[in-house]
Amino acid sequence: MNSREALFEDLRTLVIKVGTRVLCEDDNSLSEAQLANLSSGISALQDRGYSVVLVTSGAVGVGMGVLGYSERPTVPAEKQACAAIGQIRLMQT
Repeated sequence: MNSREALFEDLRTLVIKVGTRVLCEDDNSLSEAQLANLSSGISALQDRGYSVVLVTSGAVGVGMGVLGYSERPTVPAEKQACAAIGQIRLMQT
């Protein structure tokens, strides 16, 4: 057993954090291919007995895509709107 395998031997819960650059295409739309790869990887970990927690920080980016923003908003209310819409889209996906 190598040191990497030894590190994971006693772990039962893994936390995976992904952000906008992983979840979104250049136009801030959700990347179906990335989501499929992520889902497949998480499923494989679960099949090996791990409990997996997925944490995302891409809500603003996803909301930007839904609302048609090409640049990150600077007005707090606009950023909050993007985050609210993006979070819903992430939860639905």
